[in-house]
Amino acid sequence: LNDGQEIARTKVELTDRPDVAKVYPSIYNSQKSGFNGEFKVDPTKVNGTLKVIMRFAGDDANKNFSDQYSQDYPTNAGNFDNIHVTASQVSLSGWHASTQAGNKPYEWLIVLDNNGQELYRQEITDKGLGRNDVQNVYPYIEGANKSGFQIVIPTQENMLHKVVKIINRLTDDPAGNGNYIDIVSGPVSILSGAQTEGRKTTTYNDNGQIVAVYNDAEVISQLPELPTGCEITAVTMMLRYAGYDVNKVQLANIMPRSNNGDYGFVGNPFSPSGWWIFPTGIAPVVDRFVGHHEIMTGASMQRIQDKLKQGHLVVAWVANVNGFVNHALALTGYDAGRLFYNNPWTGRKESMTYGEFYQHWNADRQRAISY
Repeated sequence: LNDGQEIARTKVELTDRPDVAKVYPSIYNSQKSGFNGEFKVDPTKVNGTLKVIMRFAGDDANKNFSDQYSQDYPTNAGNFDNIHVTASQVSLSGWHASTQAGNKPYEWLIVLDNNGQELYRQEITDKGLGRNDVQNVYPYIEGANKSGFQIVIPTQENMLHKVVKIINRLTDDPAGNGNYIDIVSGPVSILSGAQTEGRKTTTYNDNGQIVAVYNDAEVISQLPELPTGCEITAVTMMLRYAGYDVNKVQLANIMPRSNNGDYGFVGNPFSPSGWWIFPTGIAPVVDRFVGHHEIMTGASMQRIQDKLKQGHLVVAWVANVNGFVNHALALTGYDAGRLFYNNPWTGRKESMTYGEFYQHWNADRQRAISY
């Protein structure tokens, strides 16, 4: 049978099997239970799963019979034994054996995205490699002992950070189309999921879209030196994560002073009676080291997330957090439901929902700064 359809039948003569009779002495005719038969079929036209029926019947083999079924025999089999992915290339090796390979001299590797869209194809030239192990399992497939392949393909930009499927194709078309027979890999991650580079972890979904970012910036507490210096401590975390060798006391000393928070710190950050400083007032400190700043007051969440994707922390002013009418946090990351931040007052890595963040951020005029 080929996928359940009869393609050939032959009559067999039973032969002596004394070994079977010893094991099953109580079964009728176990002494004469051996057989050997051959089928005449065109292997190239056998393209499904084969199964052999051993039928005991009367003169009409289609009536009054008793059948025994063999195991399944695939006519197209293969496997990607090794897939090694780096940022620059994907190395693959495996095997593909098929009864239909005889008239399909070309072998191709094709990469598809999650939606079945083709991303890349390349002809496999290092093929026909020895695979006696495959021959041992599929002795009925001609050429199984020469079914191995290996190939290295470039990691294309359009496949980076996605989950893909990979096809090995045997075909009669030099371009990889025409009449073909495929094997398909399981899901293959091309650096998808959580990918860490340095201290930044970026998480991609199966389609290569960024769904979360986390910048593992060190936490610096404003205490005990700066009981009212949350803003400059948050900026210190932002600048240190950017690679600048600064500390909170150093920056607090060079921070502008003013009786207007838009121009400098009001009061003394080293004192519990100090007040605050706002983004435009603290911007000269950022300029001094980075050379520029970006006021993010009123920015969209997308713009804030874009900064975090770039590895730039965002300092956000919030109200009614830790009992303060004005406080500053260093935003470090996000996922689908939360923002992550370093809190200068508690000296901890913390998070809050987007709804909670907007409640506190809105109450402090959505002030923010980055670079």
